[in-house]
Amino acid sequence: MTESLRCPAMDQSTAAPGRLERALLVGSSGGHLTQLLALEPWWREIERGWVTFDTPDAVHALAGEEHVWWAAHPTTRNVPNLLRNTRLAWRLVREFAVLMGGSVDVSSAPGEGSTFRVTLPTTAEASPPGATMLPGR
Repeated sequence: MTESLRCPAMDQSTAAPGRLERALLVGSSGGHLTQLLALEPWWREIERGWVTFDTPDAVHALAGEEHVWWAAHPTTRNVPNLLRNTRLAWRLVREFAVLMGGSVDVSSAPGEGSTFRVTLPTTAEASPPGATMLPGR
């Protein structure tokens, strides 16, 4: 796991308007990861990051990927791992939103719960110039 999603800037001036620039692919290390890997024609040409469980099959499947975050497991009846994964998810969502020119807000009121609001730009041009993704691992 890394402390920041930022890496040296990449030139984004050649990107086609409206084209997806980057994606965060999240799934368990079994069938969900297999299905995400099957979508390779879709994600092959974009900058991407992965979040999954640190299991031997996932480590092998993602060995060639540069940006990988390993979620803690097991999560069934394991509150410490649930809290670790919540912290990881919050950090990734927040940093990806900012990286893409958006923001994340949280509001909370006693007896009403909490609201997490993610705001993202609707066009590729809205991303900050030179914004790039992530050192992983």
